[in-house]
Amino acid sequence: MIKKLLLIITLKSLLVSQSTFTGLKSWTNSNTIGLSGGGYLIPYQNEFRNAAMLAQANRLFQLNLIKYPADINAQSIIVNGIYKEHHLGFSIRHINYGIFESRTTDNVITGNFSASDTHIQMGYAKYLYKNKLIVGFNSGLFLSQIENSNASAITISPSLLLKADKFVAALTLENYGKVIDSYGNSNESMHGSIVFSISRYLENYPIQIEFDQITYYGLNNTSHHLSALYKTKNNINLKGGISSNRSDRINSNQLSKDIFNDIGIGIGYEFDNLTLDFNTYSYSNSNFIYGIAIASRF
Repeated sequence: MIKKLLLIITLKSLLVSQSTFTGLKSWTNSNTIGLSGGGYLIPYQNEFRNAAMLAQANRLFQLNLIKYPADINAQSIIVNGIYKEHHLGFSIRHINYGIFESRTTDNVITGNFSASDTHIQMGYAKYLYKNKLIVGFNSGLFLSQIENSNASAITISPSLLLKADKFVAALTLENYGKVIDSYGNSNESMHGSIVFSISRYLENYPIQIEFDQITYYGLNNTSHHLSALYKTKNNINLKGGISSNRSDRINSNQLSKDIFNDIGIGIGYEFDNLTLDFNTYSYSNSNFIYGIAIASRF
């Protein structure tokens, strides 16, 4: 109940503070949870946040369901394929913050209201030079709704990927764009992020390791993410991730209470053309996010 009240206060403050588009930074993909927000260049169950990764992906149809605390949930549908050497992707990401009570200033209940965010995106990728240099571009429409108030924005996310002999590196300008409608009367600008990613496979081991640096424009904040994927001979995929956000979440002097802060883990199993994937992420000793995905190659 306390979490609900805090969330209501936060949502209502959006109408005043103009912090409308925080849903763009929320996780709606199960694999991203297991990689602790990293994994821009890990092709397994990739949601093409870096659009250039579409050129590395199999034709795939993917469904994701995410469970946050306080009855918040997220879903996403991701489809990608290829047409005449043009690599294409489509996604719908939705976050439902739940149903809340609407009250007057005298604390009289007047009814219920809901809050949600939806992001619809199209992705494109193409090889620029042989199989070494790939350019990608995401463009989408973001829709936010709280009670009877609505906001919307157009998002753009260009990316460039370099494939070297021993590593892959990429640069992504994520979720820049233009506000169409915002809550309130003041003008609001989009705060995107700059993502630098580098990844490589370990020699003699079926392990891919990735490092991501995410710099949030206009917020004076940078986070670093380290993630890894291990593929077994039995078509089982094990993954994990951690980030620099961990330092902000350590709030005690006891290792046992903070050891699980900001850690993501996951497991996936491939059979025939289907993949089942389960992931969890802990942002404190007692608060977890869970995600499940099912994907089919076609």
